[in-house]
Amino acid sequence: MGTNWTHVYRPKNLDDIIYHDKIRTVLKNKEYPINIIFNGPNGTGKTSLALLFAKKINYPYLYLNCYEESWDDIFIKVIIFQDSLSLTHPHISKKIVIFDNLNELSLERQHNIYKILSKSYFFIICNHCHHIIELIRSKFIELFIELIPKELIYNRVKEICLLENKIIPNIEEISSSIRQAITIAQFQPPSIKKTLPDELKFENLIDLKTTIAELQKHDAIDDLYSEYYKDDIEFLVKLEEIEFNLYSSIPLLASMLLIHKNSQ
Repeated sequence: MGTNWTHVYRPKNLDDIIYHDKIRTVLKNKEYPINIIFNGPNGTGKTSLALLFAKKINYPYLYLNCYEESWDDIFIKVIIFQDSLSLTHPHISKKIVIFDNLNELSLERQHNIYKILSKSYFFIICNHCHHIIELIRSKFIELFIELIPKELIYNRVKEICLLENKIIPNIEEISSSIRQAITIAQFQPPSIKKTLPDELKFENLIDLKTTIAELQKHDAIDDLYSEYYKDDIEFLVKLEEIEFNLYSSIPLLASMLLIHKNSQ
């Protein structure tokens, strides 16, 4: 499967962030860091906003995920990072520590974090602010990152599927988390376009039978569906009630073949 698409298609700068226009504008206009809690549902872009803001203001930062690392490793890394001299930013005395899933830490460990707040700027990422102790919250501004409308997520998934030659899923299959939606796209079956020969003329694909004939002529279906494709083609040809204008794209024809085969 290769690289995780949620990393490949993570926004590269604040302008790439989907939907959160007001928060994006606020962050773009700030030149210096402040303590921020990014809170909201999963898959809304909280981590991307925090990372891209640190990148935009060009401050050295340390990213830690409290769900994935042990407390001892986290605390040691923070202390070393705070006390180290940045060779690339010698003029900066306070760097940025980004805590993802800080709410995974116990109250005692959150109190330990509170004791070192003055040595760095902190970006905290969590689902709910009420899981963070009040002592910490009092030192931060809180930005709520709301759910992205499903239509915008679906548009992004379609763009990625076209780039990657994947069959576009139905909107009903798409999650309200953009991270999960991109994962769904990654596991979609390949679009037939990926294996179609260049000499195949799309203007010849005027109806279902001629499309199948063209695909057979260039061995495109044989490559994709191997031994069982003939049965599927015969099944589709017999469905005289199908109006080809409903299936005018090659990826949808591939979807029909796959759906029929999976229903057997």
